[in-house]
Amino acid sequence: MLIENGRIKDWDKHLLRMKRAAVYFLFSFNEDNFTKLKLKIKDRIKNEKNYRLKLILNKYGKINFELSGFVRQKGKVKIILSEKRILSNNKFQYFKTTTRKLYNEEFNKYKNRNYFDVIFFNKKGELAEGAVSNIFIKIKGDWFTPKIENGILNGIERDKLLKENSNIKEAAITLDDLFNAENIMLTNSLKGRTFVEELHSSGGRVIYLSVK
Repeated sequence: MLIENGRIKDWDKHLLRMKRAAVYFLFSFNEDNFTKLKLKIKDRIKNEKNYRLKLILNKYGKINFELSGFVRQKGKVKIILSEKRILSNNKFQYFKTTTRKLYNEEFNKYKNRNYFDVIFFNKKGELAEGAVSNIFIKIKGDWFTPKIENGILNGIERDKLLKENSNIKEAAITLDDLFNAENIMLTNSLKGRTFVEELHSSGGRVIYLSVK
C-alpha cells in the first residue's frame, strides 16, 4: 500500500481484505495487533516522503512489515502478454497471498526489459489480470474489466473504480478484444491508475495506444 503525506492510503480496505483471506485460510487474525502496528509504522515515516508498505500475516497471527521508499516509475508504459495461462479455479487467484510463483517469475523476467507489467489470460482464453495490476479496456467508448471468476484478485483500486462508475462493465474479454482496445488502463493500490502506451505480445506484435 502507498504512504503519502504521512497517510497510509486505504488502510482499512487492505485490512478488511486481509481479514477475509485469513478467515478463508484459517489464519489467526487480531485487529488490535494491526492498530498497534499502524502506530509503530507512523513513528518511522516522514511526511515529506512517499513509501511502499507491505504487510505479511502468517498462519499464527504474527505480522511482519516491509517499508521502503517509493518513487513513481517514469518512461513509456509498456505491457506484455505472458505465454503462460492461469487456472481460474485455483483458489489462490482470488486472494493476495505469497503463493504467486508464476506471477513473480514472469514479472521479474519482463521488469528487467522495462515492462510495466505482464498480463495473463486463463486456460479458457479469457483475460485475467496483470502480475501486479488489474486491467480495464475501452472498446467503442465503453470500459470493461474481467470478471472475478475469470481468476483475478479484486484489487482495492479496481473495487473503488467499479463502485464509482456504474457504466464500467465486468465481462469475459478475449484476446481480440484486448488487441482492438482503444485504451488500456491498469490499476494498483500502490501505483494508482496508469494508462498503457504499448501492448506487446510475446510473438512480437505491438499495439500503440492513446493515453486518454
